[in-house]
Amino acid sequence: MRSLVRLLSAAGIIGIFAAVAFAFNGAVTFDPTAASVGNAKLLVRAIQQYAQDHDLLFPPTVPSNAFRKALQPYVSNAKVFVSPITNTYYVPNPAINMKFFYAFADRENTVLFQDAAVQEGGKSTVAYVDGTVLYGGQEYGDLNQICENRAKQVALGVLQYTQDYDECMPPMKTAAEFEAAVYPYVRSHRAFICPSTNEHFKPTAGLSYRPSASILNPALTVVFTDPDAHADGFKTVGYVDGHITHGTYNSNARNGDGSARAHETACAYNERRLGFAAQVYALHNDNRLPEFTTYNEFISNISRFLTDKSVVRCPDTKLDYTVNVALSGIDLSTLPSPATTWLITDAQPHIYGSYNTLMADGHVEQYNTTMPVSLSVLGNNNVRLLWEYADAGYELWTIDASGAVIAQPKLPSEGRPVVSSSVDSSGRSLLLRSLDSTATLQYIAQDGTVIRSVENGPYDGWDPAGMAVGSNNQPHLLWNHFDGVAADWNMTTGVNYIGNIGLGPVAAARAAGIAVAPDNTQRMLWIGNNGSSQIWTLGINSQFVSAASFNPVQAWTPLSIAVGPDGVTHMLRINTSHHARIWTIAGDGSVSSNIAVVPKGDWSPVAFAVGSDNNYRVLFAGPAGALVEVVNSAGTVLSAHIYERPSA
Repeated sequence: MRSLVRLLSAAGIIGIFAAVAFAFNGAVTFDPTAASVGNAKLLVRAIQQYAQDHDLLFPPTVPSNAFRKALQPYVSNAKVFVSPITNTYYVPNPAINMKFFYAFADRENTVLFQDAAVQEGGKSTVAYVDGTVLYGGQEYGDLNQICENRAKQVALGVLQYTQDYDECMPPMKTAAEFEAAVYPYVRSHRAFICPSTNEHFKPTAGLSYRPSASILNPALTVVFTDPDAHADGFKTVGYVDGHITHGTYNSNARNGDGSARAHETACAYNERRLGFAAQVYALHNDNRLPEFTTYNEFISNISRFLTDKSVVRCPDTKLDYTVNVALSGIDLSTLPSPATTWLITDAQPHIYGSYNTLMADGHVEQYNTTMPVSLSVLGNNNVRLLWEYADAGYELWTIDASGAVIAQPKLPSEGRPVVSSSVDSSGRSLLLRSLDSTATLQYIAQDGTVIRSVENGPYDGWDPAGMAVGSNNQPHLLWNHFDGVAADWNMTTGVNYIGNIGLGPVAAARAAGIAVAPDNTQRMLWIGNNGSSQIWTLGINSQFVSAASFNPVQAWTPLSIAVGPDGVTHMLRINTSHHARIWTIAGDGSVSSNIAVVPKGDWSPVAFAVGSDNNYRVLFAGPAGALVEVVNSAGTVLSAHIYERPSA
């Protein structure tokens, strides 16, 4: 009972967003059908709140005026009882009269209330016990937004399940067992189906029964997603921390600790909180936003509905948001299209070229441009630069020593984000892709042709974490297990599995990167939760040889490691100001040099590599695109080239 009450409370919160959005869209002047659906959703929310206050009993529905009298305290305007299509009261179902919520097993098909009469074509507005409102038997409105609303219910259900089951994730091997486990917290089987695709959300199989505390980046770890893209080419994605995205699949952090992407996610979360506060303000003020001429004035007006004042600033850009002053004092029901009218937006783009924008209906859109995600250096010191499109497609550039782009083939996304990339001594690129605890390792020719592709997994509790290749052209795959153990896979030159060695665990740390030296020994980077790090040296057979430990440095985080042609190990570290330092690690584990790499402008380090000339190639991302610097061991910048983002 405790869980269901909590569920109904959560459902009420979700209902505020969904119902308000439909009510705004449903102003009779613009769309009577949308208004009818919007009113019905508000009425559903009122019934849910009534049930929460009355031991999960439905209100009286006989006679119908008793229904309206019982719900009057739960609605802000008596107009919600009336369908704008028929201009008559909705008719409640006599069969639910003061019945217990759980008395209805088929909640998806049991009517709560409906239009008094069907319209031309046999269509009418019908609300069901599971909270769904349909018009003519179909969802009405923005199907992408409805899909997101359903995904939010499922994501909250997952959080509630883990709370009740010793902080462990539900079974997720199949969509059916995932739905069976989470359904008691969601109340509706429809919630597991996206109306844009008419398919069930696909859970991440590798998270089955996994302790939530073992998931290092909940904001970056996908718990479920659409199996296929929507008509707009994007998917709805649910994350372990409960947030939802549409159009962004950021399941793999581009930096060692995921801080940049985590801040990006937190930035969107902040905007949602601001939007919620603005909508609550409007509910208390005749559906009107406050009057304001500046962002600070807007925040001052809604501040009493903000429980956390830190949400007023983006944690990534460190800037206040920008508010649309054209909406000052506006009656939200007069907006013709609140889902496409912006209210709050980022003051400047994030380091990966994305903007978060809060729309007037309460949802946040993220607009993405192409991002530089990785670089490698060939034996002739040409650079391979990998770009990722907003739709998860890729473009692989070859850049010569002068900085000129001499090849830029497009690569298919295949629905699999790239975890890491490298090059072998034959000039072929290797891409490690990952999805649902599965690793796909590919050889890519300079012209973009996929020479070989091999898939391994999924493996419960294991996630691909990195890849590198040695002078013998044999790749090494790094895998992480949720309990802190890592595995180094040895592969053939044909990217087939040979064997693996288990490594660790290291207390309160995770394996974050792997590099291969010219003699085909390996280096593994471990990053501790407190910012400490270890670099392990492994033999040719991946057996442990030695370890060097490094204490945490305040505000600095290890990002990745590389091995130069002389066999010397280097570590790239970044700080919260997006500056970088490169440490050179001597054979005894001491830091023999520590150089600063500080580009001008708003650039953030993404990756680095060491060329055959022992100079560093450092990749930065920024609003202008990508910056590649060649830096020598003294920290002198030998060359710097900026590349505009390719068009998808």
